Amino acid sequence: MGVFVDMQNDGAAKGFWVFTSFVRRNVDSVLMRRKPGQQLAKKLSAIDLIAIGVGATIGAGVYILVGTVAREQTGPALTISFFIAGIAAALSAFCYAELACRCPSAGSAYHYTYICIGEGAAWLVGWALILEYTIGGSAIARGLTPNLALFFGGEDNLPSYLARHTIPGLGVVVDPSAAVLVLVVTVLLCMGIKESSLAQAIVTTVNICGMLFIIIAGGYLAFKTGWIGYELPSGYFPLGLNGMLAGSAVVFFSFIGFDVVASTAEESGLHFYQIASYNVGEKSSTRFALGIGIALSICCILYMLVSVVIVGLVPYFALDPDTPISSAFASHGMQWAVNIITTGAVTALCASLMGSLLPQPRMFMAMARDGLLPSFFSDINEQTQVPVKSTIAIGFLAAALAFFMDVSQLAGMVSVGTLLAFTAVAVSVLILRYVPPDEVPLPSSLHESVDSMSLQSSGGDIQGVSSQNFKGSLNYSDSSQCLVDKAGISIAHPLLQKCIAQDEQNQLKRRKIAAWSITIICIGVLVLTSAASYEFLPSLLRFTLCAVGGAFVLCSLIVLACMAQDNARHSFGHTGGFVCPFVPFLPVACILVNTYLLVNLGPSTWIRVSIWLLAGELVYLFYGQTHSSLINAVYVPTAYADEIYRTSSGVGSTIGAGVYILVGTVAREHSGPALSISFLIAGIAAALSAFCYAELASRCPSAGSAYHYSYICVGEGVAWLIGWALILEYTIGGSAVARGISPNLAFFFGGQDSLPIFLARQYIPGLDIVVDPVAAILVFIVTGLLCVGIKESTLVQGMVTTVNVCAMLFVIIAGSYLGFKTGWAGYGLPTGFFAFGVDGMLAGSATVFFAYIGFDSVASTAEEVKNPQRDLPLGIGLALSICCTLYILVSVVIVGLVPYHAMNPDTPISSAFAEHGMQWAAYIITAGAVMALCSTLMGSILPQPRILMAMARDGLLPSFFSDVNKNTQVPVKSTLATGIGAAMLAFFMDVDQLAGMVSVGTLLAFTMVAISVLILRYVPPDMVPFPSSLQDTIDFVSLQYGVNSQNINVETSDVNGGTSSNLPLLGKKNTVVDYPKIVKQEAQGNYVLNEENRRKIAGSTIAFTCIGAFLLTYAATDLNIPRPVRFTLCGVGGALLLFGLIVLTLIEQDDARHSFGHSGGFICPFVPLLPIFCILINIYLLINLGAATWARVSVWLLIGVFVYAFYGRTHSSLLDAVYVPAAHADEIYRSSGDSLA
Repeated sequence: MGVFVDMQNDGAAKGFWVFTSFVRRNVDSVLMRRKPGQQLAKKLSAIDLIAIGVGATIGAGVYILVGTVAREQTGPALTISFFIAGIAAALSAFCYAELACRCPSAGSAYHYTYICIGEGAAWLVGWALILEYTIGGSAIARGLTPNLALFFGGEDNLPSYLARHTIPGLGVVVDPSAAVLVLVVTVLLCMGIKESSLAQAIVTTVNICGMLFIIIAGGYLAFKTGWIGYELPSGYFPLGLNGMLAGSAVVFFSFIGFDVVASTAEESGLHFYQIASYNVGEKSSTRFALGIGIALSICCILYMLVSVVIVGLVPYFALDPDTPISSAFASHGMQWAVNIITTGAVTALCASLMGSLLPQPRMFMAMARDGLLPSFFSDINEQTQVPVKSTIAIGFLAAALAFFMDVSQLAGMVSVGTLLAFTAVAVSVLILRYVPPDEVPLPSSLHESVDSMSLQSSGGDIQGVSSQNFKGSLNYSDSSQCLVDKAGISIAHPLLQKCIAQDEQNQLKRRKIAAWSITIICIGVLVLTSAASYEFLPSLLRFTLCAVGGAFVLCSLIVLACMAQDNARHSFGHTGGFVCPFVPFLPVACILVNTYLLVNLGPSTWIRVSIWLLAGELVYLFYGQTHSSLINAVYVPTAYADEIYRTSSGVGSTIGAGVYILVGTVAREHSGPALSISFLIAGIAAALSAFCYAELASRCPSAGSAYHYSYICVGEGVAWLIGWALILEYTIGGSAVARGISPNLAFFFGGQDSLPIFLARQYIPGLDIVVDPVAAILVFIVTGLLCVGIKESTLVQGMVTTVNVCAMLFVIIAGSYLGFKTGWAGYGLPTGFFAFGVDGMLAGSATVFFAYIGFDSVASTAEEVKNPQRDLPLGIGLALSICCTLYILVSVVIVGLVPYHAMNPDTPISSAFAEHGMQWAAYIITAGAVMALCSTLMGSILPQPRILMAMARDGLLPSFFSDVNKNTQVPVKSTLATGIGAAMLAFFMDVDQLAGMVSVGTLLAFTMVAISVLILRYVPPDMVPFPSSLQDTIDFVSLQYGVNSQNINVETSDVNGGTSSNLPLLGKKNTVVDYPKIVKQEAQGNYVLNEENRRKIAGSTIAFTCIGAFLLTYAATDLNIPRPVRFTLCGVGGALLLFGLIVLTLIEQDDARHSFGHSGGFICPFVPLLPIFCILINIYLLINLGAATWARVSVWLLIGVFVYAFYGRTHSSLLDAVYVPAAHADEIYRSSGDSLA
């Protein structure tokens, strides 16, 4: 599909909702985690979730329901009815469990419907649930009063301020006890989720103890009396199988309540591993599934055991329909048991009341986040971290209803919300499996990041953008462009991509068939259940409708069963949690059961519900639709949503710790099991630049690194731009890394909320700034350490790196053990080793290439190395080799432990270990990630002061930056300036949106270093500039070689005809230095003319090679260029590149290279092939950084040009320089007592 970004301002979906519209995952998850005051406390454990689920499910109904159902429908088979109803409820529980794990949100069924179906359907489900929880809570509260009255000896003995009263004239019976109970529960819920869950656990425990008493004592009596309830002539099924099934439909509503667990998803414990995001981890996902599953299982077992006992104590026809359990015990002389049973009923009602009031404020909060309700409801109290305003508003409403109205006549409406939610959740599972949303709405605040990502994907400029009309849609490319091909290869790497049109058409066709099949199933289920339930219809019509509905369901079910599920489901939401089994059969059965129950609620109930839903539709049309967060949403393909968020808000935490996350993303989307090969190829590509760095670092050991090499080989202006770009890289990179350390450190404190107030991130109201004290403190610590001395700082760097490497070795060793133990399941897949083909593996290599950036920092310490000719190449080579080896081994292990498609993209390593029961490994992995970030922070701050020092030495910056402390022998002033600047950025600014600019400096440096190697080999500088202060030394050396230094601006005679040659040199004094003996010897062999031509040809060839590399990569990357132009440019660029390579291979390298700089060091192999290939790769990556990144970088570089033009150029050390032949430079330096280094 094309790169299409849609910004809707009318709030409607142009009259309809489709499966792929109004996707909500990223909008909701980001807003609720980014906006202060909208984050719930994560404190609930699995035990808390089970208590909430059991308490909300087991109401007082079971204390009455067993008598009514046994008498009228099931007889002794009541236990089987509860069992079947439990299985039917489990169908919905399975669906809830998967969606709660994938999309943990306080909105529960409303949120799942929003994601998978659409805003309109989600609003109706949420509106129906509001009715359910409000009326349900009020009805439960009024039901508590008569049960409480039993402890006072009846309602007449209640205190007058608690007793019910009838208001004369109005005929209204007010219930103070009900209102008081609702307000007490409301206050408890406002205190905090942990406190309210504790109270829920206490009352639930009392309730369960009451039911256990019934089971144990009743079982004893039944064994004593011989289970007389089962010794009846009518048998076990006195009312037949139909009666037993009808009883199952009635008792099904006893299982409603487990869905409350899903509404606490955002409060379910801390994430056991956080690096790149604040997403709920796999441990929390497991809690959801456990909470729902265990709660439902406990309820079903208790219901069945109670029914077994009660039906066995008393024949079913003799059961009291109002008090069946109390009467059963009383018939055996145990009247005192009434108090215990009443206590159980009261606590059951209290637990149900809490279960009704707990989810509704969270539902309001979720709807307010989406703009469908006023933002008032989305506020979260900073102390208790619960939606206090929503809770109080709902509590007062429920208390007023409970006080004034007898809502029991409306109680039938309660079931509508639950059954609609159950149905929508089952439909959502089908959609998620077969037609998962392919577009995600992002907030308009991320428009810039979307632009950047779109341009990276399209490889060209924005086309067709209407910046003046935001009510339309924004098309960033024509419809022929492909964002992602079906092999999973992003066109962010167009040289490696193959867009297979046929596969796209097949995928689109599959999605259409699946969508229609799901729609037809829903229609067929509605027709079938309606025809089966409406007995007033003529028999012929009923049978016809049943046949049509059944055929629809059966045929569509067969189609879905035979169809492959969408691969995108693996990456949608949070992976690694519970997966619903038996899809599509289980969700379809769930839809069938719930629709049948909905149809059988009766016309009077549906009339009341229709009025409520109509009122909700009006609210949505006149408020929700016009305030929806989707109005200004920017729609992007789902595959790119996470990348956009990482670009906009999470890059800092991935720099340095990227390998802990990168393996999951690349394996899932590009490489598959071939991830290790991707790392190997990327390592080889990085080694190309490392070879070039190694030669230049050993020849020209200077603190300026790439800046210095460019200065020597290319020129001052280009070197200034390289140095200026590196300043930007190290400043932003260091600040981003520092802010990324904060959330990882918080993990060891139990989360951000547990950090001391002076360390925690604080939001500054009005300025919309989040300050990060931890980031600033860490930058200052590293700065102080770097000021102490290079030996001390490298010692600490070695220590933190050792911890990081140990963590990775733990992953390798422990993972290998698990791999051999489990048989390396990740490699035994039918897709083979290259799941996405060779193209996918190469695309993965381009992505992981940036994991190798950092070895260039070694070159910046050149002046502080004892033996740079030996140690610098060794340090660069070993650093890159160790990183490559560790990356490959980690990828081999992780891909072998878990199939690539099942990897968690956010926490792949932790999730892989958790899959094998090693959740505790998260602490080791998090420690490794923190150490990796600290090491990267030091690596970002270390080189920048040395680059500033080198630029100041050359006069391009104030001399302040070139001062070296006499005691520590490090540039302390530059280090302090760098540290203060980075700390200020890290403290005040979220620089992650600028983090894409970090790569520009590195790639420009890599490119220039490779060009410098070519220049050094073929056209090394033949003249060296010396400061005018060395004029006397130059004269002295010149005289030793027979130089007449007094001739200034003397015209030289022809080489072939004269006996001397004056070499005109650049400089302010235009000094001429004459070497007659040397020139005469060279002239006799016609060496001067040949050498001059060779240098001209070599210099021109290097220039044409660079131009060819740029044309080739640009034409191959920019898909917006017309095809004839693209092919022409590719042909011209390729021809220039090939021509340059051939010419440089045939030309002899300059002999002067042997005497340039420090000889005897590392020599880059395979010149010119290796540097040219390095140039090609780096230019390709530079072009693919996107227009938005280049726009920002261009502004920075333009500022640099002005600084250079108005300061650097006028203060440059070259202004008074005297140029002499490079062959005599060392002699001049030795004579002056200086060192070349």
